[in-house]
Amino acid sequence: MSALREIVLPRAPERLVIFVDEIDVVRSLPFSTDEFFAAIRECYNRRTEDPEFRRLTFCLLGVASPSDLIRDTRLTPFNIGRRTCSSPISTSRRSTSGPGSRWRTSPASRSRT
Repeated sequence: MSALREIVLPRAPERLVIFVDEIDVVRSLPFSTDEFFAAIRECYNRRTEDPEFRRLTFCLLGVASPSDLIRDTRLTPFNIGRRTCSSPISTSRRSTSGPGSRWRTSPASRSRT
């Protein structure tokens, strides 16, 4: 928690999103990951006391619900997020122009076709 407050947030003057991909893998770990989720919950709770934490968002990506991830829900209630579902994007719907397109293709990859 102190690393976020003392190092990460001061170096990122705007909103900051931390992406954690394949979050469903935590189900197969041989140790409890409840403390990890408790830390995310603490960041959320700190928003009321510390405005800097209002700039911080966690995005957990994967195929699991909170009840799949938390072993002891009495210790770590994780009801602060919202679930989203996505459908596959067809090739015809993808765009190589507009906001964010630089993440999809680079000029070098376009010139190889």
